[in-house]
Amino acid sequence: LGTRRRGAHQVFDVKVTQRRLGHPKVSGMVRANLQVSWERFRDPLGEFPSGNQDQQDLTLGAGVLGRLSWTPHDPQILSLIPEYRFETYRGDDPGRRLPTSRRHRLGLALRDRIVFWKDRVSITPVVRMDLLWHEANGTTAALEPLEDSFHWFFSPRLGLRLQALRWLELRGNVGRYFRPPNIFELY
Repeated sequence: LGTRRRGAHQVFDVKVTQRRLGHPKVSGMVRANLQVSWERFRDPLGEFPSGNQDQQDLTLGAGVLGRLSWTPHDPQILSLIPEYRFETYRGDDPGRRLPTSRRHRLGLALRDRIVFWKDRVSITPVVRMDLLWHEANGTTAALEPLEDSFHWFFSPRLGLRLQALRWLELRGNVGRYFRPPNIFELY
């Protein structure tokens, strides 16, 4: 039957941390990444039930994450965490039209770390908003048109850390967490 070839590459993942951004109580971090994935399926003799094919898929993803932290008084740390991610999928087959898709994810979180009893207990409340914007072009396998979509997600969370003994630390989190499948997982 047909042959399949795949390749996936984490092109880069760079993290830059800067302590004391012009002020002793302010610090920052930026992280960027790029991913590439490709796949090719060939069935020139048409042995596969859907006929002869020469399909190539290319998926790209890139993102940037930042964190700006301020310490109003030791040991409290307030952090603003913006994130942007862009992904795109493009399929190519000379015999048929394949869908293309682009997705943008914009997130913004506010985190506060409050420490008690000489760093033995800390509470970390977090609120986060995410916008997921999906641009689609083409049709599904059932020939239904793909439509653009916008989705907002609100994710409140609360973390607790307890240093019970010098060698024992207990951690717990409760909240609503959101991670949509990326385009690499969808297509």
